[in-house]
Formats: sequence, structure tokens, C-alpha cells
Amino acid sequence: MERLLSYPHAMIAFYILLVIAGVLGFQSLPLKLFPDTNRPMVSVIVQWPGAAASDVARDVTHPIEVRMSAIDGVRKVTSTSRDEVSAVKVEFEYGIDIEDAAMRVNTELPRVAGSLPEGIKTPLILKITDAARPVMVLAVRAADGYDLNLG
Repeated sequence: MERLLSYPHAMIAFYILLVIAGVLGFQSLPLKLFPDTNRPMVSVIVQWPGAAASDVARDVTHPIEVRMSAIDGVRKVTSTSRDEVSAVKVEFEYGIDIEDAAMRVNTELPRVAGSLPEGIKTPLILKITDAARPVMVLAVRAADGYDLNLG
């Protein structure tokens, strides 16, 4: 340490370079109003009118899950099957653009469409981002004994 102190000009030049690198790095940081703090997620929702939850899980949800889990960059696939509705959520690794993730899902869906039953509606692809989530959810309730009339 004492040897470094014997070269004050070199140390000053090093610190000046360090400050310049920090300023340049700070200026290159992206600035977003709502930065994405979660992994990119894409949801696929398929409606099958008149189908029971067990049929939806077996004939719609499972084939979509298998196909989506084969996409590059997928971290986890979760799903929910209810009467007439299948919802498959595909979570991607950090660093993958949400638009690219949605495009990957969109290109894989036609490959599984042949194994899906007839009568299903066109799958709906939703991009799940932090900007799409509400910041706050408020509820209004009338006090006991009062009717709430907003019109």
C-alpha cells in the first residue's frame, strides 16, 4: 500500500479514469417508467365451450404444456384447467425480451393445434409485465345502513 502512495500522479489518474467509467456507465443505463422486475411471462388462454375441467386438462392443457416447455429459455410452465377454460402460464428466464417470448409462444401454438380437439376457440396470448399490473386496487363500500348509489 505504501508503494502505491509513492506514485500519487498514477493514483490520481486511476481514480479519474474510474470516475469517468462510472459516469459513462451511468449514462448508458436504460431508464423506464415501470422497469420489469419479474421474469417475462406469457399466458395462453383457450376456451372450449361445454367441456368439463378434466377434459380440458387432458385434451387441451396437457398438450400445450408439453409443447411450451420445449421452447428455448423457458424456466417454468404452470397451468390451471377449469370448466370450459385452460390457462397455461409460461415463465421465461431473465434477459429474454417479452416480445420475443410472445413470438416464441405464438410460433409453437400452431404445432400443437393439430392435437387439440375440435370446438375450441382461438387461443389468446397475453404478455404479463409489471406495467400491466395495477399499482393499487381500491374498493368502495357503503357504511352499514346506507345504500351505495353511484348513478
